[in-house]
Amino acid sequence: MWNYVMKLQLKFPAESIQRCRHGDSNCLVGVLNKLLKTSSKGIPSLGIGPLDPLSFEDLRSHIEVPLKVDFTISNSKLVGIQNGVITDVVSNENTFKKIKFFSGFGKDPKTSQFEIHGLFPLLTSFGDVSYSATLFSREFKQQDSFMHTIRDSKFKIRLLCYTQVVNEKVYLIVKQTIYESTVSSSLMSIKNPLLQAIANGASGQVALKNISDASLSRALQDIVVKVFHRFPYNDLFINN
Repeated sequence: MWNYVMKLQLKFPAESIQRCRHGDSNCLVGVLNKLLKTSSKGIPSLGIGPLDPLSFEDLRSHIEVPLKVDFTISNSKLVGIQNGVITDVVSNENTFKKIKFFSGFGKDPKTSQFEIHGLFPLLTSFGDVSYSATLFSREFKQQDSFMHTIRDSKFKIRLLCYTQVVNEKVYLIVKQTIYESTVSSSLMSIKNPLLQAIANGASGQVALKNISDASLSRALQDIVVKVFHRFPYNDLFINN
């Protein structure tokens, strides 16, 4: 990561993206919501491509009950990100095992965790699914297309970070991005009625949620790295 930061040494495009004061959560929420609304076009000045639709790498998971089913989702795309709403931005510091919360991203980035909270009213993913199921010691394999619809997804994005000083500039290095969500409804549509019933059962819904959250975590990790690892932390904010 050190070499990655060293090679870049870029200047934040303040002429095209509004900057906020440190700790100004209201301003940060506003800026993030503006960026979400234009996410279908990407953010070229930050080196970020189109985010809606968002393409995913192959995703693998399995369901244990009522049948053992292994499945792989491929060629999948997710739409609906641009209709999301960011509701809050906070950071916290773990001091003597007591977590203290602060507004926004403070001037001193030496916090253990940053969080972004929000809501996606409707997310729809579609693509191909291949699966193998075991029933009475017999294995069945099939390929199909799918559509997965998620409504009212309340999410929390946690950025686990540390700081790195390069050429007297402090960078926020994001070692992990964790996406967690709760949803009001989730429906998987597959042509095979048995597999559709399994996917929409309790175990299937847990598996789908896990791979959905994991895939969004990976996608968001790439995005936040392109921002925080390219620009010194204080260059992202108004410092007077």
